[in-house]
Parts: sequence; C-alpha cells; structure tokens
Amino acid sequence: NAMQLLSLFFHTTGKIYPSSDQPLTLHAVFKDGSEVAGESHIADHPGMIDHVYVTNTLDDETPQASRRVVNTILESDMIVLGPGSLFTSILPNIVIEEIGQALLETKAEIAYVCNIMTQRGETEYFSDSDHVEVLHRHLGRPFIDTVLVNIEKVPREYMDTNRFDEYLVQVEHDFAGLCKQV
Repeated sequence: NAMQLLSLFFHTTGKIYPSSDQPLTLHAVFKDGSEVAGESHIADHPGMIDHVYVTNTLDDETPQASRRVVNTILESDMIVLGPGSLFTSILPNIVIEEIGQALLETKAEIAYVCNIMTQRGETEYFSDSDHVEVLHRHLGRPFIDTVLVNIEKVPREYMDTNRFDEYLVQVEHDFAGLCKQV
C-alpha cells in the first residue's frame, strides 16, 4: 500500500511495486575478486564492479520476486529501465531470477535510458554500449531493444566535481558498440 501511495504522490499513471516482498542484501563482486555486501559498503569500496547479485537478508537464500512484478512485466507493452545507478539501482532488481526471466520472456519492447554521466566506483570510463553490455551479461543474453542516450554535450556546471563528487564525466556515445549490442 505504501508503494501505491507513492504512486499517487508522484502522479504516476502506472503502478509501483517492490521487486520482492522480502528484505534483500545487495552483493558486489569486484574485478579484483573481492566481494562486498550492502549498498553503502559497495559505494565505499575501491575498484570496479564486475557483477552484482542479491540475497534474502533473513536467510541469505535466493530471493523470490514479487508475483505482481513478474506478471506486470509479462503483460506490458513497453518496459523502461533507468536512468539510475547501473550496479546499485537497476541491476539489483533485474538479477532477481524470476524478474530476469520475465524480462527475457516478455513480448514488450524494452528500452534502457542511459545515464548522461559516469559514476565513481560503478561506471567509470563506461560508454553507453558498456552499460548495455553489462545489462546483457547479467541476464546471460541480449534483451534490450532500444537505448535512449544523450548525444549533446553536457553543460560544464554538471561536471563540477566539487558539487557532484559522485559523477565524473559524460558517458561516451558509442554508436557502433550499441549496434552490436541491440
């Protein structure tokens, strides 16, 4: 019910559902093989993330997806992922096995809205095609149909690292790489 109240508050026409009714813990495995659990600990850990997964916080088992989310994915005409933190906001939801499977099975058009800026510790030096490659790798095969990217120069004030210390540089547009991914 709280999610539906948020939906009313934000004036959305759709529904907002949590990906799971269970409390979840996010785990990140880094390129150097180290592993960290908990979103705040992940952000503080040096190094680049290789992949993420989630567990049920109560028993460290594989989490169950919300049935409403799975059914909504399967019945949708279009699904929009992003923008948001790739490894700590978007992927934690879609790596829940039943949600990932529903994304692979749905007949809906799946669009990914790529961030305009790279994020420290998550997507440093990433191009837009790198974002899509990571999404596809986490689900084991391509599933994104459309990618929305910014090709305009980001205003200089967006790159003020004194004000926005989490963001680094503009995500590089890689048209050829995207063509291979989508």
